[in-house]
Amino acid sequence: MIRARQVSKVFGSTMALDSVSLDLLPGEVHVLLGENGAGKSTLAKILAGIVSPDSGRIEIGERLAAFANPGEARRAGIELVQQETTVVPKMSVVDNVTLGWERAYTRLGLVRRRRMREDAVRLLRELAPDIPPDAIVDGISGSQKHRVAIARALFSSPRVLILDEPTAALDELERESFFSVVRRVTSRGVAVLYVTHHLAEVPAIGSRVTIMRDGAIVARCAPDTPEPQLVAHIAGRQISMQHHEASAPTPAAAAPVLETVDVCAGEAVDRVSMHVRPGEVLGVYGVGQCGADELAEVLSGHRRADRGRVFVAGRTLGRASVSRALARGVAYVPGERGRNGVVGTLPVRDNITLSVLPRLSPAGVIRRRAEARTAARWTAQLRIKTPDLEAQMSALSGGNQQKVLLARALACETPVLLLKEPTAGIDVQSRQEIYTALKQTAKSGTAIVVITSDLLELLTVADRALVLYRGRVAGEFAGPALTEEAVLGAALGGSAAVPHDSGQ
Repeated sequence: MIRARQVSKVFGSTMALDSVSLDLLPGEVHVLLGENGAGKSTLAKILAGIVSPDSGRIEIGERLAAFANPGEARRAGIELVQQETTVVPKMSVVDNVTLGWERAYTRLGLVRRRRMREDAVRLLRELAPDIPPDAIVDGISGSQKHRVAIARALFSSPRVLILDEPTAALDELERESFFSVVRRVTSRGVAVLYVTHHLAEVPAIGSRVTIMRDGAIVARCAPDTPEPQLVAHIAGRQISMQHHEASAPTPAAAAPVLETVDVCAGEAVDRVSMHVRPGEVLGVYGVGQCGADELAEVLSGHRRADRGRVFVAGRTLGRASVSRALARGVAYVPGERGRNGVVGTLPVRDNITLSVLPRLSPAGVIRRRAEARTAARWTAQLRIKTPDLEAQMSALSGGNQQKVLLARALACETPVLLLKEPTAGIDVQSRQEIYTALKQTAKSGTAIVVITSDLLELLTVADRALVLYRGRVAGEFAGPALTEEAVLGAALGGSAAVPHDSGQ
């Protein structure tokens, strides 16, 4: 058992934790809920030895624990898998899993590498059977990298496993597989602290639920507590969780502003044709290695299609170039914001205006007042919570960092907005605010493509949905036909495409 007793932590003028007490019991999954900035990640980092508390104490069993660094916490049997994936990109999958545990396999001064590898491969077969152990991490998908990080944490056979948004980058099938692994872990007596924003996961995996708000614990609930009640505790008020109302119908004669024709990308994308018209939100969904990641790379200019063509406002996208795609009219909000999006060492202002600097510096000198006005406009419009525009990005919560990325793309004022996993790992309120911003943006005439592995998100934001299965379009759904059953059926290869007027 591990206990936190009256733990408090202050960062500057912010009370991150206010006298928090929490018990983690062997064999249970203790779910921790709360908005971004509620203090969940701070508590997790204190338990893992990354951050020291200002007051209070941590107990393991009957003894006090004071960790000077994460290494001491790991040796005490506490492992943390953080929301932002931490893997070594140039190393193999199996070497990432075993990294740091060579000493445990050392006998008479020699590392028993064969035994260490066998144990790691066995774990990978259980948790990530689709990932080759010798694959270089830089060449696998974002969700696969996240599962490698989880495998590394489980490799040490921890007593306490802290999972901070562990399924944020996983699709429906990968989540179910991961839940099975967590259940096997807890069956061996491991205590799990499970930090999540996905309310549907609570009854599926939880034993107990604790809810935080503004650095304090505000509720303790059973895992079968109704979602509206959980949301009310999390936000301190009622938040609408209604599904998306379709945008005003775009005339069928309106020309697509983004269109692909028989696009292929390696073995991942096979003859995908799609389109989106002005004012329409197109959702792209798939599970596993469906080709969605690679399609996002092609549409955003990170990768050139091997075959087929991409048109933006009637002009071909051509060679692989992010700047060219932006110039053609595609603004991109990438997934994995910590790795591919925000610049943590720059202030909020600079992060928002990065993509529009040419417009703000016509003579080669940045017009600082215009830059400040641009940043202030989008900060207010998206309700970004920041002390000021000069605050470092690293000081913002995950939800507010995601809003900054959206602000950067919206500031480009392009005809196409492309987003990948736009609300992964952020709280309920921030998610609803982003959905509202997308709806308003579509109403202004922008064509929006949302690539997501979150089925609820797809049903919430999309006017029309394209479902990928093994790199091909397996279904297209709109209106009453856009249902959970239809989408999942197509995503799992068990449903034919629903006829839908393509306008082509």
